[in-house]
Amino acid sequence: MKLREFSALCFDMDFTLVNYALEKFLPMVYTATVRYLVEKKGYDESLYKLTQSDMDLMRQGLILDKSTHAIIDVSSEGEVLSALMGEKYLSSKNIEELYPGRMWNTFHSMHKTYECETSKSVADLSYIFFDTAFVSPIIPLVSKQIQTLREREDDFSGQCNSFYRDLVDSLTFNYHPDNFKQGTGHYFPEMVRNTCDYIEKASPELIKKIRDLRKNGMKILLLTASHIDYTELLMNYCYGREWRDLFDVICCRIKKPGFFSFPANSRPFFVWNEVEKCAGEKIVTEVNDKEIFLEGHWTVVDNWIRSQGGTDHKIAYVGDSFKSDILPTKLHTSWMIISVVQEGRKFLNLDANHEHVAKKRHVETQCDSFGSFFGTKQKPTLNAGKLLEHSDLTIHNVEVLGNIREDEELNCGKGNFYQFYPFKS
Repeated sequence: MKLREFSALCFDMDFTLVNYALEKFLPMVYTATVRYLVEKKGYDESLYKLTQSDMDLMRQGLILDKSTHAIIDVSSEGEVLSALMGEKYLSSKNIEELYPGRMWNTFHSMHKTYECETSKSVADLSYIFFDTAFVSPIIPLVSKQIQTLREREDDFSGQCNSFYRDLVDSLTFNYHPDNFKQGTGHYFPEMVRNTCDYIEKASPELIKKIRDLRKNGMKILLLTASHIDYTELLMNYCYGREWRDLFDVICCRIKKPGFFSFPANSRPFFVWNEVEKCAGEKIVTEVNDKEIFLEGHWTVVDNWIRSQGGTDHKIAYVGDSFKSDILPTKLHTSWMIISVVQEGRKFLNLDANHEHVAKKRHVETQCDSFGSFFGTKQKPTLNAGKLLEHSDLTIHNVEVLGNIREDEELNCGKGNFYQFYPFKS
């Protein structure tokens, strides 16, 4: 595999093209969630306290099982590898008692919603999957509140279920896209005020690489679920005011994973009205390099790429989310997937050619009690198993692309368990 073999690279934005400074971002999301619960729902202010142990819990890939009220780590086969009840880690015996055979009985039904868009909301599901850094910061909050409810010994399950509803309300309140324009909620106003605290600027090397790829004929597309106003904020900061010039096609507010998995006729495109600052009402059936498009379906983008000339079209989507990017791209499209998995830094060989990447700050790949994000070769975690199965190439940071030569053979290395590049042999 070589970069020059691709006719197009399609990029996700959050945690892909845009790197978040997680050391500050994760506590901010935690505080924003607690603030809603305290101010709107009357929760105790002691929840604001955040320790290093709490930070260590913010590991992506964990699951809150609402039926048992345990936070669990699950293998790619559905085995419960470890569990936390409140602030107490369960012994193997306790896990066996809670999960006979150590199997999570929701695994197979969860597997279906993991691989396709579901009509159920998070509130209706029997679990909460902490699959991105937008939600993983609330794991210690869940742990602490469940511990408090356990100690009350008064309708434990009922109170937990009420808490879960409040938690979902908090996430909806803070992440609702209308909040950006209205300046409401606790997330978007903070991101606007202190963008530099939470977002890292792209390197000159990466920006030059994108420009060079376009100059040499590759099509570069931005396909993000974020709305155009939030996209403008982050891309202006990361890539400069002329960031739009880096892309041939820009599509925002694409509703993943349905953008990939739903029937094409159920996912029309709309054009962003630059004057009125709103979505146009007219449905469009083609994209172009002059306007910004909203929502839509991958097949329309695919048709545009193939209409630009050439016969041997190799297209890749570059994204980070297992549920929204990696799985639906592989299961429902003809594209390849380049996965961005920041937890994989331990696999890398960062030499002088990757100096900018080496200077980046990264979260740890290891949680003291839950263990590695990847699990082991014998028992990979749920996310790691999907990475093994579906990823064509895996990088820990999009900055890696800035240092790859277009004619370089991207040999991931013998024994490279997760297709990481550059791989530490």
